[in-house]
Formats: sequence, structure tokens, C-alpha cells
Amino acid sequence: MISPTIANMTLDGIENLLDQKFGKKKSSRKREQLGINDTRYADNLTITGKTHEAVIRVQEILEEFLKTRGLKLSKEKTKISHIDEGFNFLGFNIRKYNGKLIIKPQKEKITLFLSRVGKVIREFRADSQDNLISKLNPITRGWCNYYRFVCSKRIFQKIDHLIFNKLWFWAKRRHPSKPKKWLKKRYWRKIGNRDWRFVAISKITGETCTTLIAASDTKIIRHTKIKSKANPYFPEDHQYFINRLLKKWQLTNNRKMKQLVRRQKGRCPVCENPISTEDRLEIDHIQQRSLGGTDEINNLRLMCYNCHHQRHSKQITLQLAVPGNP
Repeated sequence: MISPTIANMTLDGIENLLDQKFGKKKSSRKREQLGINDTRYADNLTITGKTHEAVIRVQEILEEFLKTRGLKLSKEKTKISHIDEGFNFLGFNIRKYNGKLIIKPQKEKITLFLSRVGKVIREFRADSQDNLISKLNPITRGWCNYYRFVCSKRIFQKIDHLIFNKLWFWAKRRHPSKPKKWLKKRYWRKIGNRDWRFVAISKITGETCTTLIAASDTKIIRHTKIKSKANPYFPEDHQYFINRLLKKWQLTNNRKMKQLVRRQKGRCPVCENPISTEDRLEIDHIQQRSLGGTDEINNLRLMCYNCHHQRHSKQITLQLAVPGNP
């Protein structure tokens, strides 16, 4: 994480410079007329303006700003375009269609994702269906979660169709002499109201082991912008960020995790730090199962990886230190 941190420290001051040249947002008539707004993420920057001349003026100011820091704009990545033509930013395509702004996944990122899925399917062409699904699910889940906040519904449906074609070719290659009905019965099942779900069935019990995640099952949720003045390091803002985390946890499909996070008020019970969906978390048994503990929700708690690891490391050390312990 040091690279984006250094980029933020180096480029800090662009917003204040634009305020000095054109006035502050929402309070300067000149800036409102020019429509100049900036959005920056580490070293990625986009500037919007109502006229081509205004954007050119901002570009000149930025070049002077970067020159004092020994930097310059990339000619390959810097582009000036009309909003009706659109532009790409952080993997998203931002464009107006008939006056309506629509943000969608970037075409190149869709192609890259599908090529990655195809590569995994080829690598696992001789492996079990269960292992293939276990490898594909994290890839699909991560990609869809990144694009779930924009207009991605139709693209998710298209992705499901293209992945199905790849899996159908994978199944036909494994069983070239088998008919379509046999392949469908062997690798696909009907779950609920949805047919043709790629499902691995246990040969011993005959029950479902793993199911391939469908991209179209990802719900589209509009992102709520963080308050500009909120700071996670200020005590007065802790509750605000905890509430955001709790809302984010409600989007997960794991009911047990939801209950634990709600009961613990979004914090690890040991270090008391906020727990995020991106953290490496583990479910801990308050009373260990070896000592009679159960898997009931009242005997469970959600802990960050370090706290959980330290707890069990200390327990192992104590057990070994007891004289006469077998």
C-alpha cells in the first residue's frame, strides 16, 4: 500500500491549487460557470469542465504543478474527450447517452476477466468439477462485487452466457461421445426456479457440494459517498464508519456472519478494531469444541486473523507448559 500513499502525498495540493485559480466549489460563480470539478484516486485523475478551453487551462496548470515535483502527465494515458464520447476511469466507462449519465464496466476489463476465466477452465480441463468451481467462484465474486455499484445488470447476464459457453465446451471435451441430455444431467441442475446451474454433486451422498456463482445473482447497489470531512482516525467519527461497515456487512450472503457482526457492533472482541468485509476474519468458538463447545451462534464470535491466531497460540503454549500434560 506504500505506492498509492506516496502518490497521494506527492500530488496533495491539486485541489487547493484549483480553488486558488478558479475559486472554491459551490461558492465561486466563476468555477460554477466553467463547471470545473476534479476526482483523484492516487495517481489517477479526471477533470471535468463545461468548455474545451476550460479543460485545456486546467491541464496547463497541472503541468506546471507536476513540473515542480519532477513529474509530467502521461501522453499515452491523458485524453480530452466529450462526455457524449465517454472516457475510462479506474476500470469504469463514464458516458452520457442522450443526456443521461451512465457508468458501466470498461470493455477491456470485461475481456480481461473472461480471458482469465477461460484460462482457469483450460487449466482445470482434466480436474474435478468441484475443484473447478472452487477456483472460479472467488474470481467471479470479486469482479462482480467491484462493479456492483454501477449499471452492470445486463453485462452480468452476458457474462453468465459467455461463461456457460466455455463450460459447455469443457464438458463436451471431457465426454465427446455423450449426448446433450447426459451432459446436462451430469454437470447442471435446477436450483429453485433457475435451471442450468453448474453444480458439483457428491458421488457418495448424491448431495450438492459446490455451486458456481452466477454473476447475474449479484445485486446492483448504489454506492453511498463518504462524508468529505469524516476521518477514521478521529474518535468522533468512529461511529459513522462503524455504521457504514454494518451496512456493508448486510450485503453479504452469510447469515451467520451478519448476526455476529451485528452482535459485536462491527468490532473485533479482542482488539476492538472495526472489522471490514475485506479483512481476513475467522470464526472463533468461545468454548472449544474439544471441551464440549457447540457450533451454536451463542458460542461463536468473529475475530480478526491476528487475534484468533494469538489466542490459540497462547493456549497451545499453556498446555505444553503444564507438568505431566500428555
